[in-house]
Parts: sequence; structure tokens; C-alpha cells
Amino acid sequence: MAESIKVTTVKSDLDTLKSVILCKPVYFRFIKLINESMRFWSRMGYPPDKSEAIKEHETLASILKENSVEVYYVDPIEDCPYQVFTRDLGFTPDGFNIFMANPRYEIRRIELDAFTKLIVKLGKSMNYLPESALFEGGNVVIYDSENMFLGLSNRTNTQALIYLRSKLPINIIPVKLPSDIIHLDVVFNFPSREYVVLYRNAIPDDVVNYLLKNLHVNMIEVSYLDTFTLAPNFLPIRNGRIIAASENKEINKRLAREGIDVIEIPYREMIKAGGSIRCSTFPLERE
Repeated sequence: MAESIKVTTVKSDLDTLKSVILCKPVYFRFIKLINESMRFWSRMGYPPDKSEAIKEHETLASILKENSVEVYYVDPIEDCPYQVFTRDLGFTPDGFNIFMANPRYEIRRIELDAFTKLIVKLGKSMNYLPESALFEGGNVVIYDSENMFLGLSNRTNTQALIYLRSKLPINIIPVKLPSDIIHLDVVFNFPSREYVVLYRNAIPDDVVNYLLKNLHVNMIEVSYLDTFTLAPNFLPIRNGRIIAASENKEINKRLAREGIDVIEIPYREMIKAGGSIRCSTFPLERE
């Protein structure tokens, strides 16, 4: 455990993405249903089509490479069907120090073995949260070097908030999420420094006030139906340029009208498991 960790700078989610960690969905399927999306599609009798999911993921990797993003891959584990969602395995504030996740479910915890091997190979430093601190990276959204938002849910608790505040030189704004929302980034995200995309019913008033009065951003609100297709779960690859699921055409059009450069790719099968493009990527280095 790297208790002596010293983070001096924090990179924004809107800084230019240079490298990312992915995991190919070769074992992607429904086993344990751990979120509402999985339960819905399972009840409907439409589980993910793995062959289509693989194509979607390959398209994502190609788009990243076309935008000069170096892609590293975690070795897939057969017993880890949701390993494709690498975002949840932690986050790095500076491209070197990795804050490792402490997932709620065992089916996600065992993913950390392969992830750890890659992090060691890449020569990065790992930091482990206390055992009492539940934490997943999908609850971290970093606006700039001074403001980070942390979703509090049944996947990330107040012990994680306390610990991260003790280690990071940044103002961490807690966002208490409704019980049916597990990760902040499925209802809240920044496509640029001027805009925030959010599902208003899931974001407390004090957080909205902070956004408007302190960050002076413009709000683009999504509907409940938009959250079902994870409209806010796009990936910024630089300030004002994002990769977004083509299933969210209306929101994507709105963003484009506001000057955001939107790269659309199909992601329907992956979305069925409750994660979209942002969930499928672990940003490693930004500049």
C-alpha cells in the first residue's frame, strides 16, 4: 500500500487524452445481474450480442488510435464478463499514481488481478484505499485541476471521499446519487469547459448551484429515457471533442449545435450491460 503517495497535480477529464486502457469483450455476457440495465434486458429476453459488442469495441479502439491515443489492453479473464468496463477499476489524477478500485461485488474485484499486472508492466504507482472505502472509478468526474466531483452510491461511499480528500490537492465535491444510480458518469459529464450534460433529477440542488455559480457552465439536461441509453456517458478526448454513442442522436445533435465536435459510434450491445463509451475506457495519460 502506497501510504506515502504524493499527488501534486490533477489532470482534467478535458485535457487531451494521450493513452488509455481497454479490455476486449471476448467473455462479455450476462452472469450476475448487478445493475438495472442488465436486469431489464434480461427480463426482455435480449441479452447482449457478443459478436456485435466486439465490433463496437473494435470501432472504439480504432477511433481512439485515429485521434493519436495510445491503447493498452488488459488480459481478459473468462470469469469476468464485465471486465470491458475498465473505468470502474480506479482512476489516475496525474498519469502515474493509480488509485485502485475497491468494488462492491466479487465479480468485479477479481478483475483487479489482470489490471494490476498491466499497471506494474507500465511502471505506474498503485495506491489502495482502506478496506472500508468502497470505490469505483465511474464515480469520478474531474472538471479541472481545482474541481473534482465524486458520486456517492452503493459503489462508492463516504469513507472513499474522506480518503481521497486526504490524498489529492483538489476540491472534491460529493454528489449524493439516487439509490438506482450506481455511477456518477451515467448521469453527469462535461463535454467542454463551457457545458455540463446531466440528468437533473439525479443531481442535488447544492451541486447544481455550485456548477452555475462557481464554474459558470451551461447545463444541457437529458431525460430519463436518455439515461437509459447512457447519454452522458461519452468520452472527452480533448476539450470540446467527444466520442459518443450513436444511440443518443438528439443529445448528440444538441451538443453539436453548441459547438462540440461529436464523433458517433454504435454502442447498443455494450449499453445493455449498463456501461457506454466512458465506462469502457480507463484514461491513463492526458496533457
